[in-house]
Amino acid sequence: MTNNKILDFINKWKPYYKEIKDMKDSHYKNIGFNIFKIISDRYYREDFHSNIIYQILNKNDRFLKLFINMLNMKIEGKKIKPNDFSDSKIKIESGIEGKRRIDILIYNEETKKAIIIENKINNAIDQKRQIPDYYCHTAKQFEVVAVVYIPLLGNKKPVLDKWTNEEIDKIDDKIVTIPAFSTNGINLSEHWINPCILASNEINFISTLKQYTDLIIDLSKNKLMTNKGKEFYELVLGKNKDIIDYNTALSIRDMVNQLSEYRVERIKEKFENKENAKIFRNKSHFYNKDLKVWVCKFENYKDNNFDLWLRIESREDHYIITLSEGKTFKEGQMDKLENFIKSKKLESYFIKKNKDNEWHAKVFCFPNYDDELDIQIQEILKNLNKE
Repeated sequence: MTNNKILDFINKWKPYYKEIKDMKDSHYKNIGFNIFKIISDRYYREDFHSNIIYQILNKNDRFLKLFINMLNMKIEGKKIKPNDFSDSKIKIESGIEGKRRIDILIYNEETKKAIIIENKINNAIDQKRQIPDYYCHTAKQFEVVAVVYIPLLGNKKPVLDKWTNEEIDKIDDKIVTIPAFSTNGINLSEHWINPCILASNEINFISTLKQYTDLIIDLSKNKLMTNKGKEFYELVLGKNKDIIDYNTALSIRDMVNQLSEYRVERIKEKFENKENAKIFRNKSHFYNKDLKVWVCKFENYKDNNFDLWLRIESREDHYIITLSEGKTFKEGQMDKLENFIKSKKLESYFIKKNKDNEWHAKVFCFPNYDDELDIQIQEILKNLNKE
């Protein structure tokens, strides 16, 4: 397979890289203990999220104003005036004709202004002409200043199928899509719930909202992975079911899997015949079944009475250098390696001792610090050669 084909495929995938990377950063920590996930399966249901949003909005005017502040961050045209919604009423599951219900309706009897909230956090499909029907019903009594559409992620938009051109002209500009969570834009968790947390001094309320935010982030992580899987499927096959792209993806997978082995093989070859490395009679690289990683190991130290070895582990995204003494330690000899490290002035390199009396150097991230890794190995070997 040519390098050009590999590069072409990688370039196709680059637009998706940031979102996949974000799943591994601090936004997507392990959810840990979460009361919502423990006691109920209702977070999979649409009304669960509507109930929570309603309860926050209905708690006091301050949280409603924070909600409007979030909307104004997203609205590019005429902003909503928070004072237009002072002492507003809020209804959940507000009924309209045809036995349909608006998820949440915020309205003010004095100013005759209203905000419609359509919750799609659980990815419910848009019903036929859902938003136009909600809008037209509400507009009989109030000026609808915004239709807030809340999907889990930002990639879901209202379906305009069966809308008339007049409805599109009248309603589309009033739709404000606010995802429950996003790593790169205005979202419900960061720009409304978190400000509500900061504005409150009630411990139970704060704790509940923090747990709910964690749940939202966890749900978005799972949904994002599903979406990325679908996009990758379409990428490798495409409309023409291009088997070349699929085989390229498999080839890249195989090369990545083989990369850990190559990385330690490179280290072995680089230092095998170096003068400083001759203090170790044997250099090898192999798969360590106990550690489940590829390693490069320098062993058979020049002092036959001291079974010293140096090991470099090649893990998925970093290296670990370990120095240890291979023989079983007898009572009173546990300080033998520590004293040796001090005598060779290696304390600045090896700073951590585990229960097996193994000393570890700092971690070197791959691929950014391969050169620094080589330099440190060279310096360790240099010190080991000193008498």
